Amino acid sequence: MKKILILCLSFLLVFSACSTSKKAGEGEQNTVKTEKQIEKEKAALKKQKEKELKQKREEQIKEQKRLQKQSEKEKKAQEKAKKKTEKEQYKLIQDAEKAEKDRIKEERRKEKEALAQSQKELEKEKKAQKKAVSEQVEEAEEEIAEQIDDTATSIDSTLAVNPLEEPENKEQEAEEQEQKPEKEMSTMEQILAMMQANPRGISSKSNSSANKVNKSTSANGENIEQYNQDEQEVVELSDKEKKKIMKESKKADKEGNIFTRTYRKVFPKKVEREISYPNMYKESPTSILVLYPWNRSKYDKADEMLFVSLTKELTFRGYYVPSAMVMMDLHKKDTTKYSAEFVKKEDVKQLKDKFGVDAVMFVTIYRFEKPWWTTNINAVAHYTLISTTTMDTLFSRQADFNYDSQMPPRSNAKDKLVKDEQETYFLGIIEQMQKYALMDMPYGPYDKHYDQDRKRFSNKQDMRYKVKIKPS
Repeated sequence: MKKILILCLSFLLVFSACSTSKKAGEGEQNTVKTEKQIEKEKAALKKQKEKELKQKREEQIKEQKRLQKQSEKEKKAQEKAKKKTEKEQYKLIQDAEKAEKDRIKEERRKEKEALAQSQKELEKEKKAQKKAVSEQVEEAEEEIAEQIDDTATSIDSTLAVNPLEEPENKEQEAEEQEQKPEKEMSTMEQILAMMQANPRGISSKSNSSANKVNKSTSANGENIEQYNQDEQEVVELSDKEKKKIMKESKKADKEGNIFTRTYRKVFPKKVEREISYPNMYKESPTSILVLYPWNRSKYDKADEMLFVSLTKELTFRGYYVPSAMVMMDLHKKDTTKYSAEFVKKEDVKQLKDKFGVDAVMFVTIYRFEKPWWTTNINAVAHYTLISTTTMDTLFSRQADFNYDSQMPPRSNAKDKLVKDEQETYFLGIIEQMQKYALMDMPYGPYDKHYDQDRKRFSNKQDMRYKVKIKPS
């Protein structure tokens, strides 16, 4: 019996152990299943969150693109309006120039007509003078012939009255006959002397009539004296002088040809700064904030070089400029707030509230490179100065700067423009670029030339400048 009881107990113990092990296995399976479900739920939630974030980002990108397109449309509309106003101004200037040219042509035509008329009157006077001289000569010849006839008749009468006279009397008569031609010659000499004294052979009556002719009235009713009132002062124009006058008139008529236009493109007329930059003198800013340049060139260090040199040049021009180092630190912390690439024109007032500046300078670098086949270094940048109060453009310049250096065409640096030890050389080149690009910018209030450069020259908006340092 004892053995039977022991077997039963052992059997019960084994059965209970098996049941407990089964229950434990089932519990473990249940815990594993719950963990997998939790992980699946977490993954699903994560995916859902990622989808929502993607949707939000896509919506933000779409909104940014929409705003960008809208701003571009507004810019295009502003540019169109600006171009329209510029065309109208250009048309008005052309009309004014055309009217001025027509006026000059009309004046020259009148001058030519007056000159031709004066020449005709001179020719008439010459003909009258020749006629008067010929008449005087004829009168003198008639008087001489009459005197000769009188002397001949007197001699015949004396011979008829005293046919038998002594030889002494005959000798005296011969002497008298010899002397008579001398008297006649003396009269001829007198006539010649008179003609030399008055070569034109004009009497007092002819002089008075000539003076009357010399004073004539023009179409405007004003009395115009001819070239000379006295007959001795009348001078005829030579052929050379006539040709010279004709050449000058032809040159004057060819003012609007292609040669003068191309000449004006290369050597434009002097435009004063007061006309080129009226808003600059109207608002007279004292402080300028330079945003970090937008570098679109291949040289990665061009933006830092230009930023430092530009702030330096603006301070030399008499403006207060916030420190370049401070602005660079702020740009490194947040590149979107202080960069010309991301800051829009509408955000300028916020910069005024933060820094208290009167204007903001936007700069875009398009090119800064030195090709391997040449010694020429080319830098192209665009400058725009915008007012923080009126949002108007105070200064704008597209600068194309070429520097013909002594550097050899080839360089060992493949990826960079130059080696690192030569960066100071290019920093100096960019400093020279800023000097030439802002050479006609009006001076600031902290310069002694402030408000005294209104009548000085101003360059074109698209400026090209080349510096050569190679020995000739």
